[in-house]
Amino acid sequence: MTKRTRHIFLALWVLGACAGFYAWWQSDIPVTQLPAALKDLIEEAGVWGPVVYILLFIARALTLAPATPFVLAAGLAWGPWLGMFWAWVGINLSGMAAYGVAKAMGREWVAEHETPWMAKLEAKLLARPFMTSLLLRLLLLPFDTVNYACGLVDIPFLPYVAGTALGVLPGVVTFALFGGAWNDPRAIAVSGAVFGASLAGAALLKKRGLVG
Repeated sequence: MTKRTRHIFLALWVLGACAGFYAWWQSDIPVTQLPAALKDLIEEAGVWGPVVYILLFIARALTLAPATPFVLAAGLAWGPWLGMFWAWVGINLSGMAAYGVAKAMGREWVAEHETPWMAKLEAKLLARPFMTSLLLRLLLLPFDTVNYACGLVDIPFLPYVAGTALGVLPGVVTFALFGGAWNDPRAIAVSGAVFGASLAGAALLKKRGLVG
């Protein structure tokens, strides 16, 4: 991608993010009510609900909107179990979109301005790309921060996808179950257990030296 093309895409990206933020601001929907608003939108779409949900989830990554309300919305709209499936699909596709944007638009710039310290850190991350991606997800770090970082440091696509697909499961299960807990209160207990297991798993991987 040429520098001119990158600048055009960057300008379009910024405009899209601003438009998305403006649309949300004009809607007068508080962040706490966003999952319920998304649920209503999904239900209004009828059989096209999953398609609308996935497209919005992907667009969310490009506007830097938080992912958690979308996962909660899946639990509200489809219940905890089917909600987990659609949330998992949506979060993986949105992660790929953010990764692709970061790699296409910023990887060359990072390579040109990389300091020795950054190069050393990047080499450490790239030594075990799958385990690195997996650990970053299990730690429940900000979702899009990890997506863009992985694209910028050029973690290979397949290890990134595999590590993300597996690593986001605890977070998806936690928040989708929590979102669907209204229909199934038992989901709250399972949600808390999965959240704790995710952090424990990340700590175990780190302690055993499998990553980092």
